[in-house]
Amino acid sequence: MTLLDIINRTADFFQKKGLESPRLQIELLLAHVLKLPRMQLYLQFERELQESEAEQLRPLVKRRADREPMQYILGQVSFDGLKLHCAPGVLIPRPETELLVDLIKKDLQGKPPATLADVGTGTGAIALSLAKALPDWKVLAIEPMAEAAVLFQKNLLNSGLTNVTYVNTSLLEGINETVEVVVANLPYLTSGEMQNLQPELKFEPTTALDGGPDGLDLIRHLIDQLPENVGQVYLELGIAQAAEVKQLLGAKGFKTISSHKDLLDHERFVIATRS
Repeated sequence: MTLLDIINRTADFFQKKGLESPRLQIELLLAHVLKLPRMQLYLQFERELQESEAEQLRPLVKRRADREPMQYILGQVSFDGLKLHCAPGVLIPRPETELLVDLIKKDLQGKPPATLADVGTGTGAIALSLAKALPDWKVLAIEPMAEAAVLFQKNLLNSGLTNVTYVNTSLLEGINETVEVVVANLPYLTSGEMQNLQPELKFEPTTALDGGPDGLDLIRHLIDQLPENVGQVYLELGIAQAAEVKQLLGAKGFKTISSHKDLLDHERFVIATRS
């Protein structure tokens, strides 16, 4: 069969399976197998797919039809201009988190260098993006999970950045050096939301999603741990958590606290400054 035949037939199959953008899905998989930029497929529609190539493609199509996330299948994800390794067992970085990174860059670029901690770094998306944008800053990438640590080290090596240090701990436990800025995208789904996950989310690690009954278990714990030397905090939250988190930060001594909306007009990010 030609590439166009494969694209059309598989797109129909994916559509029946309920996948969004079914043609894009097969084009991404096919480009991955053929090691081509996706747009190059359009110049090779009449090319016959070799059997060896078809053998590589079939299991990938099945995985996607079973609703495994494309990022896990391809083994990578794009985030803020970075190409990051991505694998099962580690949370997939989300486009909305790039909005949080943009807010942080605008606040910190041009300020005197200090130490920033990315709590729960996962793939390292936030830590590496900020380390690249703030080359004079020291960035601590904090992550307790072994699977994520391995993936982070690969992404750090690929980035070539030298101002990032991995720390194997939970939240801020055992951090001895002075940290001025804390950034965190911690689990924030409620127990109720965990019972009604979209099919793709069921492939991601529960520990990276489940925030407890109200979604704030780890976020509340992190705020409790914040030492007085932390002057700024940046948090990504669920869609109905900003008000309570602002109260928690206010009780911790932060004076200026604001919330910011995502592209769907939900208050998803909270920024707090002590003075």
